Amino acid sequence: MLHKDCLTLIHITHIVFSFDVGGLENGIVNIINRLPPNHYRHSVICLTDYNPDFYCRITAANVNIFTLKKRPGKDLGYLIRLWRLLRKLKPDITHSRNLTTLECQLAAWMAGTKCRIHGEHG
Repeated sequence: MLHKDCLTLIHITHIVFSFDVGGLENGIVNIINRLPPNHYRHSVICLTDYNPDFYCRITAANVNIFTLKKRPGKDLGYLIRLWRLLRKLKPDITHSRNLTTLECQLAAWMAGTKCRIHGEHG
């Protein structure tokens, strides 16, 4: 499915706490690798960090990964960093996963993301 007069790819941002070995993360890898690369592009946004070896399992082109470097405990600064990043990326869809990323939906809304999805894994 192409977007905006069939000239650009649909950009999906996937927001997770961290991107490391796990079932939820494996599901994201499968989605990214199986969606047609000529129709979609992806960005993975991690609240904390990611495992570079696990990230290498993504074989699709046009996939970027970002870390917000959220500190343990109450660190509201990561939401401002997320808002700024989403304003820059201008995704068509933001998909956050699990309770630790639920508040990211507010940042996505404030950044102007039209389609926002939140899902719980497990």
